[in-house]
Amino acid sequence: MALQDTIAILLLPFIAEVPSARKINGKHFRPSRRMMVESFVLVVDQPQQIDEVVESRRNFLISKRRTLQPFVVAVGDFRDPRSVYIIIDSTHYLLGSIKEAVDVLFKIFFATWCNFPCESEDYEEFQLFT
Repeated sequence: MALQDTIAILLLPFIAEVPSARKINGKHFRPSRRMMVESFVLVVDQPQQIDEVVESRRNFLISKRRTLQPFVVAVGDFRDPRSVYIIIDSTHYLLGSIKEAVDVLFKIFFATWCNFPCESEDYEEFQLFT
């Protein structure tokens, strides 16, 4: 059951259409599906890559005048990750599965009223209609 849940979660960006270009920082920006997935659940091979990925995303978002929003990182194969974290700024919270991490992530978004990542803002609208 866990594998089916994980696959369903990772397929969410393919249910919604890629959003139209938005004007961010005076320039049009249209996220790719890959960007949508990675802004929500990112899979890396090794735990050492997490800080590098966080810094890369932070720099990208700074260039768009946006902030780094919480997101999930799975370490290893997405079908059976060795560890799963929620990243909030530079703090890593260890969780038991991708499903649990995504559940907690949505609760964080709604409890703190923080924005969804600019690449996956449509998830918020999807959640409102389910």
